[in-house]
Amino acid sequence: MIRKFSLIAIVSTCFCCAYAQEIAAWDTVDIRYRRAEVLFSTNEDVITIKVPTYLNKFDVMEQIKLAVQFPGTPPPGKKTTVFVLRDDQNKNDKTKNCGIYKPGKGYQWRLDDWQQDDAIFDYEPSEVDKLLYNTILDSMYAQEISPLTFEENESDTKKQIAKMFEKSVAEVDSIYFRVMWWRGLQAAKK
Repeated sequence: MIRKFSLIAIVSTCFCCAYAQEIAAWDTVDIRYRRAEVLFSTNEDVITIKVPTYLNKFDVMEQIKLAVQFPGTPPPGKKTTVFVLRDDQNKNDKTKNCGIYKPGKGYQWRLDDWQQDDAIFDYEPSEVDKLLYNTILDSMYAQEISPLTFEENESDTKKQIAKMFEKSVAEVDSIYFRVMWWRGLQAAKK
């Protein structure tokens, strides 16, 4: 009985330690991308991610690496191409910005068209902008709409929010992204 209990205690402790290390790994990784699309095939995987516009090329490269391989996991065994879109682009938009991972060879970068937009660093949202952003989030959660789905189309909800705030849908989109990026920068400063 004591041996059984000791064995269970040892196994439980090992499991808890491994889980704690996994959580610690997540806490140290600065993930700023969102997956827009993933296409798997036998020869190559193609991933499309969206990243904030304020990232510089080095930061975009780091996000591509994280999309290909999370720290502590083995690298993929086949070619993986990661296309990069700006957060405010639709997932169907074409982009030349990408990183290509080839097993045994590493990464090939094509980020010549990436232009960092650092205007967000001087942005301070108004109280109305924050209220609009929170209204969008509340609406998404209430209607169980994913952020990517909400961002990709002119939904009735988005039109209603635009009407409520006396703005166009394009203005609502612009405010949503600017406040989202601003919040991300504020969180990164802490």
